[in-house]
Amino acid sequence: MITIDVVDPTRRIVQAFITDGDITHRLGHLPGESWFCTTCRNKRCPHIATIRNLVTPMEVKP
Repeated sequence: MITIDVVDPTRRIVQAFITDGDITHRLGHLPGESWFCTTCRNKRCPHIATIRNLVTPMEVKP
């Protein structure tokens, strides 16, 4: 299940959750931080690509 909780393209902020089996990944994007997964504790979570493709590109400044 995918839940996109917050999308603010003007401030380039995203918070989303992906449930994969028994694990819920909390993914986000903050200016200066890029994409991250607090569940995996890194920026290499495979679910980041899923969320990144669903929301406005956060790497591009509006």
